[in-house]
Amino acid sequence: MAEYSRPILDFENRPLPVHAPATQEEMGEMVRAAAASGHAVYPVGGGTRLHLGLSPRRSGVVLATAGLNRVVDYPARDMTVTVELGMAVSTLRQLLAAEGQMLPVDCPNPDHATLGGLLATNGSGPGRQGYGTARDYLLGLTVIDDQGRLTRSGGRVVKNVAGYDMGKLHIGAMGTLGPLVQATFKLKPKPEAVALALISLAEEHLQPFAETLFGSATRPFVTDLLSPGAVSAFAAKAGLGLQGWLGVVAFDGAPESVAWQLATLQDELSRVTRAEVMVPDHFSSAWDALISLHGPQGTMGLRIGVLPGDTVGMAQTLADWAPKAGLMAQLGAGIVTAWGEPQPIQEPLPSLVGRLRQLALARQGWLVVIRSPAGSLKPQAMYGGPRPDTAIMAEIKQQLDPANLFNPGRFPGDI
Repeated sequence: MAEYSRPILDFENRPLPVHAPATQEEMGEMVRAAAASGHAVYPVGGGTRLHLGLSPRRSGVVLATAGLNRVVDYPARDMTVTVELGMAVSTLRQLLAAEGQMLPVDCPNPDHATLGGLLATNGSGPGRQGYGTARDYLLGLTVIDDQGRLTRSGGRVVKNVAGYDMGKLHIGAMGTLGPLVQATFKLKPKPEAVALALISLAEEHLQPFAETLFGSATRPFVTDLLSPGAVSAFAAKAGLGLQGWLGVVAFDGAPESVAWQLATLQDELSRVTRAEVMVPDHFSSAWDALISLHGPQGTMGLRIGVLPGDTVGMAQTLADWAPKAGLMAQLGAGIVTAWGEPQPIQEPLPSLVGRLRQLALARQGWLVVIRSPAGSLKPQAMYGGPRPDTAIMAEIKQQLDPANLFNPGRFPGDI
């Protein structure tokens, strides 16, 4: 059995014993043993996103994937890689970089975040607009079922699925259908050049900035807007002297293309604001600081999805109600994420969340609470009422895990 740093994991104030099997087969045996004894199974990777989802419903065991970290197959010329999913994101990044390749999905704390956790939460980083999320790169997946068997879907080549792509059911399911132990990913070549453009903005220029990007002749893979609270955290980590609202735009490709896009963006923005496009000298430190904003920044976190054209308005509304919060708006995806502390807000938390959710729903959107102080909100307040597809998800859970063995109650909708 592999070593694990925490023999007992305090999982949402429920202490649970942790086991870290060294092989996929050993994990299957542990699943069978847990099922026979009536214990729940809580799969855990690096533990960096345990704040997502609801509290564990009953006692059980944590099965950590720390020991499942091997490279199974890496035919670099085929632009695919097969790895065990306890591998840290940074470990795979270093392996691929040696061949000039990448899995273009970034996440905070990559030295501890695992590939399995990335898939289980369908994680993504600042580059979501240009590169998508983890599910967009999955070719094949191996999962342990409720009887401890290794079940496989997909394959190891780019065009491999005939019929239903069953592996996709597990992406974003938070481990409720079984532990994810191995996957094959398709890869991208690393771009020759990459640049981050930072634009300080007055509040009256936020919507014109967004509209300029929507109609731009350039093709950025990041179009973010940071509130003053988020800029403070970003600037401190990046070593930059910035304040106020900040636009963040990123380009990659051939050096000539990146240079042309930076110049074109400056010309387009000059028609709506006098702000200059600043390009940090050290891309990696600014990029890492931007990625870090996707991780927990306080005891309270909200994520709101709206139509892209409504993103700026929603961000401004949030900033008015919680001026100390750190807000990050992904303009191309229509997602606003807010982090902070609930204490400065005068309105009771359930009432505030309810009002914000109604604003999002009025804009054909949604709101979820991705982190809150323990006991401050009921499940329905965190995720809203039942979704149209909740019954379908519950039926899938019943078919694949009829004993409710895996992560019981952790997924919204009492799944």
